[in-house]
Amino acid sequence: MHLSGSTTPPPAELLKLHKWLCDLDYRNAKAWTPRFVEVMLWDYSNAPQVSIQWPREWPSLDSDRAINRGELHSIFLDGTLLPRLQRLLATQNEKGALEIAGKKMATSYRFTFPSEPVWRKAFAAVPRGGGD
Repeated sequence: MHLSGSTTPPPAELLKLHKWLCDLDYRNAKAWTPRFVEVMLWDYSNAPQVSIQWPREWPSLDSDRAINRGELHSIFLDGTLLPRLQRLLATQNEKGALEIAGKKMATSYRFTFPSEPVWRKAFAAVPRGGGD
């Protein structure tokens, strides 16, 4: 069964395109580094294993690079820190947290999109509500 709940397989053309895209390789291609990486953090104060420590030299929860969304926090690191972030998170125990500003947090990260602040601001300006 597929994620959609359907037992119908995707069209052969779509599978062929997927394989082609996965196999696509350019000889002189360079890995893309995003300008920023968003690190998302949320409470994990009950983490049963030892926590790893957020580097002191990186932006913290009260930084101008941080957004507090209530129970979720985001910190935007320079994309050049991605390898260091990945190495740090690789040391985390399966049931351990990342400690930052005295708080045990669960973490995830993602690449930000080019011009993301511009389109986020535009979407935020669009009124929300039901239909007309």
